[in-house]
Amino acid sequence: EEVAAQVAAASDGRETPLVVALASDGAFRQACAGWIERSGDVTPLATAATLARRLQEWDGWVPPSKRRFEAEEALRVEATARVAAMASRAREVERAALVGHVEAARLRLRPVLARALAVSVRQPGADWNATWRALIDREGSGARVQRWARALDLMGGTMPSTWAERPEVETAIGELTRAQREGLQTYSELDAALADARWDALETLRRRGDA
Repeated sequence: EEVAAQVAAASDGRETPLVVALASDGAFRQACAGWIERSGDVTPLATAATLARRLQEWDGWVPPSKRRFEAEEALRVEATARVAAMASRAREVERAALVGHVEAARLRLRPVLARALAVSVRQPGADWNATWRALIDREGSGARVQRWARALDLMGGTMPSTWAERPEVETAIGELTRAQREGLQTYSELDAALADARWDALETLRRRGDA
């Protein structure tokens, strides 16, 4: 509005060498302005103060229509490129935030999953991944609660090749009372980790094909 008022006051409704191009992409908008010189070159106008000075110095000369059109097209290309860069940076920042949420949720889930598997093995020393697969098979695709299949999905669809934390987890489990072990076997801790609101970030990434 300020720029429009300046131009109107200085030009008295006449055309000026000022050219402006706009571009937008969703919430991102960019305007590029320039002043066409008698030589045909276009001088960028970065501030309202610069425009005000050029309007004060203007001698009434108006560029040819063809040159105005060419200048507007060039500025439109520049404005479009700036908007694209802004949108790209915003998407990168948002993706990094979403990935951070997923990583944090997985950091919470893994030790919880390890404790759940530790109290689920039928025999001491049994393979945790084999136990995990058996639990998935046991709950079946029609189960009301598919915690084990969901855990695998949220961990990226791949079981760990090694469980480095196993000795520490098994030692801690061995020190629990019977009541505490039975509490773990309700899997309420696992269910809470699976219900972490940060998993919404994973769903967002998957919808975008960016997981």
